[in-house]
Amino acid sequence: MVFKNEDTLQTFLDANQEYRFHKLYDNAINQVSSEFEKTYPILIDGKRISTSQTMIRSSPTDRRLTLGYIVKGNSAHAKKAIQAASIAFEKWSMMDYRK
Repeated sequence: MVFKNEDTLQTFLDANQEYRFHKLYDNAINQVSSEFEKTYPILIDGKRISTSQTMIRSSPTDRRLTLGYIVKGNSAHAKKAIQAASIAFEKWSMMDYRK
């Protein structure tokens, strides 16, 4: 079986479907852009946690573009996250890699 890379511009050019590539690209840009400037909570043990403090995350290529706001945790959150990860690791490490 020959490896086929995901769809790239070249794939669409070879199929004479450049218009389709641009349409899919524009749709992807719109989808990603719709997620900008949202606030994202901390996730510990499957639970979403919000606090009153957030950190701004900007685009690495354009610092004027705010990608989102990340909820800022404290040391108690870190301890809970470490504990939850340790417990989850035990179960995860026994899983069959084929599943």
